[in-house]
Amino acid sequence: GRLSILEASKELEISHSAFHIVNLKPLNIDRYIPYLYRAKFGVVVDSDYTTCGMAEHIALKLMLETNKKVYPLGLQDRTAGFSYSTDNVTPTKNQILNLIREKYGPINTITSN
Repeated sequence: GRLSILEASKELEISHSAFHIVNLKPLNIDRYIPYLYRAKFGVVVDSDYTTCGMAEHIALKLMLETNKKVYPLGLQDRTAGFSYSTDNVTPTKNQILNLIREKYGPINTITSN
């Protein structure tokens, strides 16, 4: 998750902030609120399912506090298998970028060779 976010952030040519939330109990979102007020929207990336999970919970708390849209992004809503084609992994750099592009609108990205 964290490495995918760092990889995605290198490609974005928009102002953004990224935080690695380690302490979930007690959850203190106060330090993130000033950044969200300045943002168009927020994204919470988690390496678990979003339905009834921490990403959804954090996104909801941030939305209620700021009235900004915050989107949770986690594992796909399907069971995982043990092969490459059926594995269900933490959102990739491309999944993160696709969500941001979908919600933000047209943005430029730095392409790497």
